[in-house]
Amino acid sequence: MRYLYYFSALLVVVAGLYNLSGIVYLKWIYFQIENPKATFQKVQDGNQTLVTFTNYSCGNCKKMKMVDENLDVFSNIAYVVRPILLPTNEERAKAQPIALEKLSVAAGLQGKFVEMHNFFISYPAAIIPEDIIRETAELYGVDYAQLTQDAQGEKVAEYLSDNIRDLRLLNIQTIPNYVVGKNIYTVRGAVPSLQEFRSFVTQSQ
Repeated sequence: MRYLYYFSALLVVVAGLYNLSGIVYLKWIYFQIENPKATFQKVQDGNQTLVTFTNYSCGNCKKMKMVDENLDVFSNIAYVVRPILLPTNEERAKAQPIALEKLSVAAGLQGKFVEMHNFFISYPAAIIPEDIIRETAELYGVDYAQLTQDAQGEKVAEYLSDNIRDLRLLNIQTIPNYVVGKNIYTVRGAVPSLQEFRSFVTQSQ
């Protein structure tokens, strides 16, 4: 009986350690999601964090620009924008030789991530002509030659890979989506109103 007691106690301890490791792992996941390697992707500080995974060619992502345009509504929220580089076809690659996601992250290396992100997410079309990108970048004081060079570099590739890895940690297959704590809001079909989205954020706090 004594051995049975010890064995039962051991099982309880093992089960407790297993549950603890699971809790620690979940906390690590959400820490990773809220704290990207590219620290400039945190575009607003606050008490609680709202993270978005987005893409500049995605229709619903562009429709959700209302969040970026109304950050004052979320004044107590830290806002983190994580661009996701999606696979592309030959025709699109020819029309947009350097992916917009690469360019926005590269702009972050010059301290201009917010400016270029807002421009890309607000532009009405999925493809943006190079001359318009150049003019806008120069308007914001971005060195365009350096921008295009950095966009093809290892650091930008590392940051974008970090974004994709953390998206997969959530086991999410579509974008755009928003994460507040352990709550995830994926935009499918109809886009919510600003008030509806604000309600989600408030209830998730």
